[in-house]
Amino acid sequence: MSSWISPNFTFESAGFASLGGAMLGIAVAALLFFNGKLAGISGIVSGILIPGRKAITAPSGEKKEVIDWFDVAWRAVFMFGLILAGFIMRWGFPAFSVPRLVQFPTSGVPLWRMILAGVLVGFGVKLGNGCTSGHGICGISRLSKRSFVATGLFMLFGMISTLIFYNL
Repeated sequence: MSSWISPNFTFESAGFASLGGAMLGIAVAALLFFNGKLAGISGIVSGILIPGRKAITAPSGEKKEVIDWFDVAWRAVFMFGLILAGFIMRWGFPAFSVPRLVQFPTSGVPLWRMILAGVLVGFGVKLGNGCTSGHGICGISRLSKRSFVATGLFMLFGMISTLIFYNL
């Protein structure tokens, strides 16, 4: 059953998309409820790469800034769970498996183009103060005007990029 990677819309693919959307919604709500944090993946990853600091007062009365290891830990656990969920869905459920494990579906896009796209997305994330998960899921659900604009721009430039790369 490899129709889950097909570009054709079916009731089966709609079911998988709905399940994925529900799981995203639950994860975002749980992170906000239990940790008071928004699930913007770029912000979570940057908090691991550039750890936040917190001010503490030493017993001598001296104020110091130290790395907030609890903040780094929840971010690392969240990212580990995100990656682990992909492996569980890929190899744990027969509906998501590919008959031969060595033949992964590919897009046919050259590696240099994927790397360039990743770099451009990184710049866009920095310029837009967040990624599609932060703006598209969390920001829109909070009715943030900035997130509506950012998500609209993500979609617009994604469509323009598709037209340029696949029709020119």
